Amino acid sequence: MSDGEEENDLGDRNRSDGLYQPPDRDFKALEQSQDLDFSETDIVSVPSDTYGAFMMSMIMVANMQGGSEEYKDATAVEWIGINLLLHLTNLALQCALPLILISTSIELREQPYEMGLDSYTDLLLESRNRTLPDDTPALVLCKENEVQNLWIYPVVLVLWWSRMIQEFVESSWLLAAFINLDSLEQNFPGSDSEESLTPVGRNATLRSHESVASESSRPRMMYPQISGARHIVALPRRTKVCAVGLVIVPKIMLALFIAWVGTKQLVFSHRTSNLILKALVIQWWLSIDELLYRSYVSLEHSRVIGRAAFRIRKITTPAFDRYGSTLMRMTVVVTCLAVIYYGFYGSVHAFREACLDYKESIAGPELLDGHRTVLAWLHS
Repeated sequence: MSDGEEENDLGDRNRSDGLYQPPDRDFKALEQSQDLDFSETDIVSVPSDTYGAFMMSMIMVANMQGGSEEYKDATAVEWIGINLLLHLTNLALQCALPLILISTSIELREQPYEMGLDSYTDLLLESRNRTLPDDTPALVLCKENEVQNLWIYPVVLVLWWSRMIQEFVESSWLLAAFINLDSLEQNFPGSDSEESLTPVGRNATLRSHESVASESSRPRMMYPQISGARHIVALPRRTKVCAVGLVIVPKIMLALFIAWVGTKQLVFSHRTSNLILKALVIQWWLSIDELLYRSYVSLEHSRVIGRAAFRIRKITTPAFDRYGSTLMRMTVVVTCLAVIYYGFYGSVHAFREACLDYKESIAGPELLDGHRTVLAWLHS
């Protein structure tokens, strides 16, 4: 078989396997991939936000340092520079804005509930048929609570935690992807090794192949697909460590911090309108990374990120894919409601129930039907 026939035969075999290999020789070190077994795999998309942009920047730099000819005119500074700046800006904003809210609003609203709340509750329950003096601390705090339908608190909190579950699930999948990706021992150009990348890991068969077209063949980090997507199946170990330490761990920690601050902000809201508006505002914190990404990441980088995904050995069962993940998320949200709102903040809920009972005993139930207000009585 001639060289030309061998190349055509190789290209046909690659296309039959659903993998597109460009006809030029830029990919000659990686053009043989028909041995890949993608029958049982999970696909984890690279997020389209500043976290994903910085993560993909590190991956592309590692790919270039490993000998890839793609984007050979680009530099590490070009890939890393702006995305690192956006990543740090996002981390600063997502951390600073909740801290400002804690110091200027939440602490002031939480302070009255910290001392003697159980005694306030008992006093209101004991005074259902008599009027307390206006300067009684329990009554002063009771007047501040103008939410007449207490069920609105668990409803809004469930919606808030449902939103946070999305963040934790995305972070968990990214962490699972980096844990299950093969590690590549990287020897940069100029080293004594004949291979630029050496496969290490239990999933090496996922992208194992034999070279028939190049003497300098090496394992590959990415495989282009006919659809235009790029499946990342292996990374250098230090790239994996940097991505987990600089991207995934801060993402998880910030999500926990924002979930905690958002919960306190909602629990200590005293008006229905404020409760609903605050629920919308605190979700904006979670979209800062997407806002910066869509505003400032270049079009070319966005295309690269949008086409990229991690492809790993399947780590879930068919039952989990069909209904298990849904049940797990629902269970987590219900558990948060029971443990946090009715458990940790149970005394706050009990005080508000006692407060409503007191208002009803003094002002009459007709003023507590959920449609009218007791402001006239509260401020009389």
